[in-house]
Amino acid sequence: MDATNRSYDLLGSYTRSFGAKSRREWTVLAQHSRNRRDNDYDVRQFPLLSPDFDNPQYREQSPNLARNLESTLQTDYVHPIGEKQTVEVGAKMIQRTVFSDYEVYRTNLSTGVFGLEPSLTNKFDYDQDVLAGYATYGTSLGKKYTARLGARVERTDLRGNFQNQDNEFRLTYTNVLPNVALTRNLKQPGSSLRATYSRRIQRPSILYLNPYENTSDPRNVSKGNPELNAEFTDNYELNWNTFAKGTSINVTVYSRQTNNAIERVYSTDANGRVLATFGNVARNQTYGLNLFGSAKPLPKWNISGNISAFYVYLSSKTLNTSNRGVVYSANINSGYKLGKGISFQMFAMLNSPRIQLQGTRECLQLRSTFEHE
Repeated sequence: MDATNRSYDLLGSYTRSFGAKSRREWTVLAQHSRNRRDNDYDVRQFPLLSPDFDNPQYREQSPNLARNLESTLQTDYVHPIGEKQTVEVGAKMIQRTVFSDYEVYRTNLSTGVFGLEPSLTNKFDYDQDVLAGYATYGTSLGKKYTARLGARVERTDLRGNFQNQDNEFRLTYTNVLPNVALTRNLKQPGSSLRATYSRRIQRPSILYLNPYENTSDPRNVSKGNPELNAEFTDNYELNWNTFAKGTSINVTVYSRQTNNAIERVYSTDANGRVLATFGNVARNQTYGLNLFGSAKPLPKWNISGNISAFYVYLSSKTLNTSNRGVVYSANINSGYKLGKGISFQMFAMLNSPRIQLQGTRECLQLRSTFEHE
């Protein structure tokens, strides 16, 4: 199996300030990215007793070209109202185009001829256009409190088309995504307590959408689902942070709920093959804690680390199943400057298995790196 990935990003921005006293500011951001992935496999089977490596008994070959183009244009404007209030407005446009060209060649066991399998060969085009407008109002409530209230309206237009099918599918939806934040400044300088609520949208990536059927392992077949819908998550957070003498600490507790979560779905066909794809089939409830800290024990030594742990409960009425468990991760990063352009860097991380609706994904790992510049 051979996979190559090539990508690039172009980014440009413009900011205009209308004077330090006015506190007005206008910004424009433009970004374009391109990703190309070639994913090919070539399977050859030979007679067990007298293999002839120049003439395989059976051969299967599948090239797949996937491209993802994305362009973003965003503008934001901040306007103060008096000394304690501000209004922020903005708009954002995202255009995403996904293309997948996949073929399968197999040996016909009856004739022995190696050729194209039309039923497993196709070209897929997918367009996603997003237009959003948003506004936020912020105000001070006395000396200790600040509040922000905002909303985002998004319209999403989706179009998917298979070359070998007459009908393309289209989907259009408009969503309102509110957000609220209340911050209290604590007695210790640089310390604050912040409570937030937001509703978020997460659209499926090309990995989930690409209908290319990967049969490099004949017993385990995987493919994407081009008709996936976006996920919507209600997010509640309570955050405490402090900063003093080069040391910062950030603690966040949170609760998140997604009612149409995208999960990997496994099934078994009549031939005993395991088929894996994706679907909006789960309800995801997550309760977590995140700790982050950084410090400078010595002027030339810095160290930072993050610990995250959360409990997740996944359930699906569609599949009549559920799963739950604790997921954790940790990482630490440290550097020391010796002078004269010489420094040392160290990084280590630990990840637990991830809970899925049907089982777990084994990614328990302990990794460390040590670099000398």
